[in-house]
Amino acid sequence: MIHNVKACPFCGGRPYIESHSRAFIGGETTRVAYVRCSECNARSERVPISIGQSEAVKRVVAQWNCRYNAVGFIPVGDHRR
Repeated sequence: MIHNVKACPFCGGRPYIESHSRAFIGGETTRVAYVRCSECNARSERVPISIGQSEAVKRVVAQWNCRYNAVGFIPVGDHRR
């Protein structure tokens, strides 16, 4: 299946969909899907394939393609330890 996936929001790199990876989530190892940038390695949230591979891929693509359209700047202070 072909998915329309936007370029990386951080570097403009080409993303790819990984849907056969294993991850440790909730105390157990499970197969997950995610989108990852081939340039800077930014990654979407991992979604367990237990909900169905097609549904998991749809969710990670929707999350990756979601962009926040900022209006102006938000002042943020320094992190203090």
